[in-house]
Amino acid sequence: MKTIAIISEYNPLHTGHLYQIKKIKEKFPQSKIVAIMSGNFVQRGEPAIFDKFLRAKYAIENGIDLIIQLPTIYSLQSAENFAFGGMKIIEAMNCIDYISFGIENENLKDLYEIAKCQLDNTTKLSQLIKEIMTTGKSYAAAYKEATISLLGYIPKDDTFLSNNILALEYIKSIIKLDLNIGIIPVRRQGSNYLEENLLDLQFNSATSIRKNILSGNIDSILDYVPYLSSNELDKFSNLANLEDYYLLLKYCILILKKDFSNISGYEEGLDKLFFKNILKAKNIQEFIELSISKRYKKGRIQRFILNYLLSIDKNLIDNSINEPVKYIKVLGLNNKGKLILKEIKESSTLNIVTKNKDFKLEDKLNRSLFNLEETATDLYNINKEFYTRELKNKLYIKEDYK
Repeated sequence: MKTIAIISEYNPLHTGHLYQIKKIKEKFPQSKIVAIMSGNFVQRGEPAIFDKFLRAKYAIENGIDLIIQLPTIYSLQSAENFAFGGMKIIEAMNCIDYISFGIENENLKDLYEIAKCQLDNTTKLSQLIKEIMTTGKSYAAAYKEATISLLGYIPKDDTFLSNNILALEYIKSIIKLDLNIGIIPVRRQGSNYLEENLLDLQFNSATSIRKNILSGNIDSILDYVPYLSSNELDKFSNLANLEDYYLLLKYCILILKKDFSNISGYEEGLDKLFFKNILKAKNIQEFIELSISKRYKKGRIQRFILNYLLSIDKNLIDNSINEPVKYIKVLGLNNKGKLILKEIKESSTLNIVTKNKDFKLEDKLNRSLFNLEETATDLYNINKEFYTRELKNKLYIKEDYK
């Protein structure tokens, strides 16, 4: 019985994710699936539309067997560190046979070639990107142009779309960590990852689904989140939103004058940009729009805001990347998930945290990472009248059989 991992966000779980689970089950009908899922904040630099325990519940009810949290320190970073953090957890579990992720086409050979080229020319790639950006091009355009320059040929048109960028980082992480695992690629179906509008398709982007939920257009998205009803969605009247944090951001910048320089994602000049725009903007969306440029894309600005508010500094990132994973936090499981946990206990020395009192590590790094999750949950819920704090939350357990 194969154990297959997915690095995910499920923000929210939708028909595209269900399609991936279906394709895995077609290949390995008896497989066990573990999802390493972002917590309350996601890689786009936003609060997740539903909290991590609710998203874990929906995933367990729809084909995933075990949900392990991708720590906030990774979920709020660039694609490179997001992917590497998830792969380090897979390495530490030491019982994963395959990883599955979405790509634009199922030709892995091309992606492996590009990944190896980028790894072999890491310094040169970085230098080329910086040089190209001085001509006024965006980071994405410079990344593509620099990679093509190093390859010496032009890859297919879809090579540098969102799914493939993340797929490249997964492959690079597999190579860097020398992981002996197989890959189950699943070709992306339907609209583009960044598409903001619902299209008349079976598979729509998570972006368009979130946009319609937040706008109150509940009935329009029910076909794409089939496990939910309009009655259930109507219960979520106080969904977390970046706007919840604007006054806190103003307070940190203008009153506390909180230092920017050691925060993950900081680049010289970003503090001056934020100070200038915080004085102009009436709300956080206006602040973000004022801050966006070819150099600073929306996702990067949003990630930096949350790293800043959570005081995630570069040293913590570097130390976490350089040190082995020592614990995992379980958010949900079924009976197959219990079997995976048994495998992890037998194949690793990981501290498995199913209840918060299970956390046994006292070294400074892991204590900081563990405490960060409590802070992140409090920030996530800062505008809610009633909520359960991190240390009181309980994992979701689905009993499939006795």
